[in-house]
Amino acid sequence: MKRLEKIAIIGSSGDIGIALTKILLNLDIKLFLHYNKTSKGIKKFNDKKINYFSKKIKNKKDCIDVINNAEKTMKGLDAVILLIGGINKLEKWEDLKQKDWDHDIKNNLSIPFFLAQHAYKKLKKAGGRIIFCGTASASFAGGKDSLAYGLSKYCLEFLTKRFAKDGADHNILFNTVAPGFIDSSLHRIKLKKSKLQFSNRIKMIPLKRAGRPDEVASLINFLLSEESSYITGEILKISGGDWL
Repeated sequence: MKRLEKIAIIGSSGDIGIALTKILLNLDIKLFLHYNKTSKGIKKFNDKKINYFSKKIKNKKDCIDVINNAEKTMKGLDAVILLIGGINKLEKWEDLKQKDWDHDIKNNLSIPFFLAQHAYKKLKKAGGRIIFCGTASASFAGGKDSLAYGLSKYCLEFLTKRFAKDGADHNILFNTVAPGFIDSSLHRIKLKKSKLQFSNRIKMIPLKRAGRPDEVASLINFLLSEESSYITGEILKISGGDWL
């Protein structure tokens, strides 16, 4: 397995992306950090190793553009980490509106698929790695108020195995990191969970605490390392024993 020197993080401005950037900056590599609108968290890194790229990804054409820009900017591409996604609105599946369904399916499944599809073509010659970001709850039917999100993430597990089978011939490793309940801005700001909701959710976890973004980032970093060169087609849950 060749040494990874040119890594693209798509959807880098969230807590996990920021934590991963901190880790990777300690290595002798080039980074391509894509973000949509919010850049405050990652723009604090003033390092010549980093290439920033802002673009709202709406369709397959945008996916191709982002991957092409990553390859062109870094003069090559070795690995792509797909952290893009999210939940449009929490609502019970009985009341799920089509616009919210369409949003979550597109951003958590369609966009990651087309990004991975084009990245795969770029990596076929020399090999590399592609990493999806799923959710540990997907294997257990997820939450009743985030059905489209959970379904999309579950489908990423299928894609991981399919791509891994085909990618093996080209030395391309595909894996998915599936976080459990992580103490992040997604829960505290986007989903507006209260302290009581946090406390009640943590009680359900065997380790009795939420995970940290840096713990997820460390797992992703491991999948980029030489030590993980015999791992492909796997869904690696990091959930504190949740769902046991």
